[in-house]
Amino acid sequence: NTLNITVPDDALVGQFFEITMNSWNFCNPFGSDPAVTRTARILIIDSPDPPSDPSTKICQFENVSLTSTGEAGTVIRWYTGSDLSGFFRQSPTMNPRTHPPGAFRLDNTIADFKTYYATATLGNSCEGKPTEVTVEVVLNPTNSNAGPDQVVCSPTTTMAANTPTVGTGLWTKVSGPANIVAGQEALPGADVENLDTATPTVFRWTITNDICTSETTMTINRDILPTTADAGSDDQVCSYTYVLQGNVAVQGTGTWTGPPGVTFDDDNSPTATASNLVEGNNTFTWTIANSCGSTVSTVDIENQSPSQSNAGSNQTQCNNDVFNVSANIPVAGTGQWSEVT
Repeated sequence: NTLNITVPDDALVGQFFEITMNSWNFCNPFGSDPAVTRTARILIIDSPDPPSDPSTKICQFENVSLTSTGEAGTVIRWYTGSDLSGFFRQSPTMNPRTHPPGAFRLDNTIADFKTYYATATLGNSCEGKPTEVTVEVVLNPTNSNAGPDQVVCSPTTTMAANTPTVGTGLWTKVSGPANIVAGQEALPGADVENLDTATPTVFRWTITNDICTSETTMTINRDILPTTADAGSDDQVCSYTYVLQGNVAVQGTGTWTGPPGVTFDDDNSPTATASNLVEGNNTFTWTIANSCGSTVSTVDIENQSPSQSNAGSNQTQCNNDVFNVSANIPVAGTGQWSEVT
């Protein structure tokens, strides 16, 4: 047989009660024989303190395992109800995605919030007050896109990050001399100032939703105007090759171009050798360019070499002492016949 005993509300820890059970049976009938007695002593002990609270937030799609700890010698019990209904696990650890019954399981694919109750129990029946444990799933923010790297020609520019649909964005500087204009740190299209030609600046675009973040970086380089091109002085030569005399491109890259058919040993060298000059005037262009634009200069090199002579084919005639010769017409210079023999 069992007997439920209610401890008085004013009972103090350390007090004890004695309960005596008298029993009779066939061998010692009631009324004629003394009872067989048994005495039980009930000691009032303190309930365990509530266990630790492992409440937490996780980002969407993350996994979590909760651990609640109590006093030495206690066991941890988990419930779905604050009235300690819905017991589902006895262990310090609990996975809210798998251990609770179906309706109480945490869904980490959406914004979700679940509440559980953990108690510490000493022995079989001395269970302390519950600790409320919450788990929240926070939606991931919009994936950050800081925009493309930039090469600009001025000390200012405008950013081109994406606009978040979940969360809020914030620019921070990773390195370099430039800065976001004050008050625009949360704008995807924030303005940047104080860019320097000597050092690139790296910015980070972080999109945050509660505890969850997404971040990317971009780099800004400031270029300067290209060196002013100088193709050198006009010249006159008696040659089909010429060493050009352009200036060195301190900023940007220089490139030579010339008449059709002319070739260069290195068209990016300021002192390139041009070959196959045409007879007469040859105009060469020295262009120095970079991302900020280009500068152009030309030089005229006159090839005064006469046209290559071509007297035509040899002729043989019978009974005719008149010959019609067909030499080439010179492009440069003046042609003149003379008798050799």
